[in-house]
Formats: sequence, C-alpha cells, structure tokens
Amino acid sequence: MGKRYSDDFRSSAVLMLEAAGYPDTKGALMVVANRLDVPHATLSRWARNVQNPPPPEMVHEKKVNFIAELKDLLGISIAAAKDAASDASYRELVTGIGIVVDKLQLLTGQPTWRGEVIDLLRSGAVAPEVVEAELGDELATELFNAAGVSRA
Repeated sequence: MGKRYSDDFRSSAVLMLEAAGYPDTKGALMVVANRLDVPHATLSRWARNVQNPPPPEMVHEKKVNFIAELKDLLGISIAAAKDAASDASYRELVTGIGIVVDKLQLLTGQPTWRGEVIDLLRSGAVAPEVVEAELGDELATELFNAAGVSRA
C-alpha cells in the first residue's frame, strides 16, 4: 500500500503548488513534487480534487494565514532593505521584495509581472529582443519558453 499523507500535509502541498503558480507555471508541479518527495501524479490529483484532496476549509485557512505572513514579511523586507541599502546591491534588495510580492499576487488571484510579460510576448505587443535586453538571457529564456515564442 502507498504512503499515507495527513490532511495537514496535503493542504500545505496544494498551497505550495498554488504559490508556485500551478497550473499556469510550467514545471511548478515537478518542482513542488520533488521538494516534498511526493509523486507528481499524486500531487496533481490532490490539486485537481480527483483523489483524496485535502479538506478545502483547511487549505483556505492555511492560505489566509500564509497571505498574512507574507504581508508581514513584505513589511519587514522593505524595512530591512532600507537598513541594508548601503551593504547590498539594489538588485538583491528588489529581487527579495519582488519574490514576496509575486507570491502574494499568486495567492490572492492577482496578475504577476511574469504573467503580464508572457501575455505581452504571446500577443506580440512586446518584442523578444526588448525582454532579453531588459531582463537578461536567463530570465528572458524562461519567459520565452512559458510564452511559447522563439528567441529573436
């Protein structure tokens, strides 16, 4: 018989998937499944409410608590960024804050900047070479793959 997972574990796993951008973010399912050491098919079934999904009220409660914690972390991060501004690069400071904001956006159903860039690439409203010039090769490649567009 397969491994048994508690309601609490399954609820946390589904919330992690959502915070990772699943199902819209390519690779999110595999990243979370590998991190939790759960078969990706099992995790997918929980997320799609197909087999043994976590209790919805538990997922909701965890989500509300996590959003509150992220908002607290955002405030702390901004204050710390002000204090660390002389010791850290602007990019490092903004990246940390951006990650917290991105997770808040995902969990509250708001668009993320990545999703907006992907939509702009798909529609042709922004050229791939502009994205690459602004964001660099590694991040641009990730966005091109997600948008299904080829490098300029």
